Amino acid sequence: MKDITLKRSTNVESYEALMDVGRFKDEYKFLLPVLALSKEGGITKELVNTRLFKVNAEDPRGSRLLEVMVKYRLIGKRAVVHEHIFTYPQYRLTERGERIRELFHNDQYDQVDEELRERLSELQILNRRRFYGFGMGATYTYTLGPLGMQIFSSSEMLPELLRDVASELVTLGILEPQQNQNETSDKVHYELTETGRRALLEGQVPVPERGVFVLTGTTDPLFAEPIIACRPKEGGKNRRQEFDRITKSSRNGGKNLGKSQNQERNTPAWLDDLRRATPRVITLAAQDREIIQITDIDENVNPIQPEGRVSVNLRCSLRSTPEMAVIKTDGKKERKTVAETTFNLTLMDLMKCLFREKQYDFVECGSAPALLVSYEEVKDNPSEINSMRRTTTVRTPEIQGFGRFEDVTVSDLPLLPRTLEDAGNWARDRLINGITAYTDEISYNQLCDREAARFSERFDPEQVKSRLPTYQEMRVIVKERREADPDKYWFVTAPALLTFPEGM
Repeated sequence: MKDITLKRSTNVESYEALMDVGRFKDEYKFLLPVLALSKEGGITKELVNTRLFKVNAEDPRGSRLLEVMVKYRLIGKRAVVHEHIFTYPQYRLTERGERIRELFHNDQYDQVDEELRERLSELQILNRRRFYGFGMGATYTYTLGPLGMQIFSSSEMLPELLRDVASELVTLGILEPQQNQNETSDKVHYELTETGRRALLEGQVPVPERGVFVLTGTTDPLFAEPIIACRPKEGGKNRRQEFDRITKSSRNGGKNLGKSQNQERNTPAWLDDLRRATPRVITLAAQDREIIQITDIDENVNPIQPEGRVSVNLRCSLRSTPEMAVIKTDGKKERKTVAETTFNLTLMDLMKCLFREKQYDFVECGSAPALLVSYEEVKDNPSEINSMRRTTTVRTPEIQGFGRFEDVTVSDLPLLPRTLEDAGNWARDRLINGITAYTDEISYNQLCDREAARFSERFDPEQVKSRLPTYQEMRVIVKERREADPDKYWFVTAPALLTFPEGM
């Protein structure tokens, strides 16, 4: 038993609506270098012009390209109306900072508020050491660290410090900025949207399309994302006419065919969640794992009959993570896609779910699940006795957290005796029935060793062997069964009859 595959059909729903959908296309990868500029603190037209186009910073090409990328929702404006350019950003100690510097210089750390000392130690400005006095709890001593020496050893102007540290010290009233302003420039900086970050990560850029699309979703817990397919609606290129048709369809021209208008406009939770979360990047499990971005869904949607049938195959293997295949069938055409899984269902967990009434009888056998059984369960089944394996069918199994599946056949499930007594009876059965040739005492002992070793994964072979009949006891057993199995009787009798006594 190396793996088990569970199968089931999946309930899906389809809706059509006027949407903005971005598809990732290779021909737009030329925008990736622009997105990469975000690593330098922000994207500006000046950077685009000088670094990418190799032209003057004020060239109109940079602005035009950034406007297109805003339209594609790859970047968003982070406006900086007045951007000051400074030659030497510097800091100096405030009056409070001067008092603290003097206390630290005189080793009077205890004169500074304990909460402030703790915060300065968190910023690695102070070194803090704990020690224990006799009959006292833990106390701390403080000294200036390297960064603290730089800040508090002089009251002169300090060079630019780490931004986070300097900002915190300004907040604490210890430092104040002193900046030499040279000029002011009006600039617009851009930052990546979630779509832009995903595009930079994936190395692909989504190109937006507006039109009528069909969304297919499911609440099946096996899927990491409820939206599993999205395709353009046939004949929807004239999007306004198609959208008007959808709107009229949803309102039904004032004829509700037994349903109220509110009922007709009800949409499932997965579609409402998607509308609230847009823009959203989605991997389509039933569509060859295509990645798209949905940026807008019109409020008017129309439920339609899903095309084809969707089913899943969940394969659990011994030494790998679960694999899920999505099978989409349209007529006689079948397409299979390997889908992403966000769960880890081990083969042992699966066996305990399939055989829930025996879940506590499963153990690891060579890192594989094995079922513990009593000798009484297998004694009348020669196949299970000899192979130590079982093949069985589980009807409509239900796996907790994953739902119900079709009937599944478990082949070659390893079996082990539950107790040492079961192991002895099992080996005894195998031993007696395994005599199929002339057997003397030496060959019989070899058979005993072989049978006892069959259960070495669970019991000491010597313990099992101690429960097997001796050679003489075996001969008595075979003699009692002479009428039922005369061949076996002669197999153990003939060697003794054909052995001449010593001295003859």
